[in-house]
Amino acid sequence: MQNETDVEQQAINIIDILQEATEMSVVKKIVALKGPKWKASPKVKECIEKNKKAFYAWKQKDRPKNEGNTEYQEMKKHKRELRKQIRKEDHMDKQNFYNKLMNKPDSKAFHRLIRRNKHESKDANSKVIKNDNEKEIMNPEEQSRIFADYYEKLAVPSNEEHYDEEYLEDRKHRLELMNNIIKHQIDTCNITTFSEEEIIKAIGKLNPEKQQMNTHSQQNISSMQVKA
Repeated sequence: MQNETDVEQQAINIIDILQEATEMSVVKKIVALKGPKWKASPKVKECIEKNKKAFYAWKQKDRPKNEGNTEYQEMKKHKRELRKQIRKEDHMDKQNFYNKLMNKPDSKAFHRLIRRNKHESKDANSKVIKNDNEKEIMNPEEQSRIFADYYEKLAVPSNEEHYDEEYLEDRKHRLELMNNIIKHQIDTCNITTFSEEEIIKAIGKLNPEKQQMNTHSQQNISSMQVKA
């Protein structure tokens, strides 16, 4: 009859066999982290190298943490300089991005700004913005107007060659007139009406050799096209 020691030893042997079989049958694969690599500037690389050397020197001294230790103070100093340099360059990168977005706005940079703001905390949102004169604006209504003006300029490609400012203003004026007509009731008694025969007779009298400066000519439609 087997004693308790023999049963325990057999259980250990079975566990070892199962572990060995698992290591032989299951392929081990190192999962690599995916994503863009952070590109450090030469100044940051220099700070990283100094920080590594200071940490190694502190480690060789059995990692003392008393304030009077030279290696401990050097390690803290280089670590502080490294963080300061990274934050400084990150701030400069953001500032350059915002300046580029304001000077030469495009849809790609605009969507990049949206993606960046999605990952920022609510505490990072500023309650103060500046207008074109670098004046701080805190009134929510004025801030909304500034944002509306900015995105209107962003949506209108005024820097492109085919952009026509006069045509845009003319369309805005026509739209405003249409909105006023819809919004206000018009007294039909004061509107002059024309019959179909009167309109046809007026079209027949148009001079085919000239384009009159009327509504049709503003839309690049000649009198010959109207007759046709």
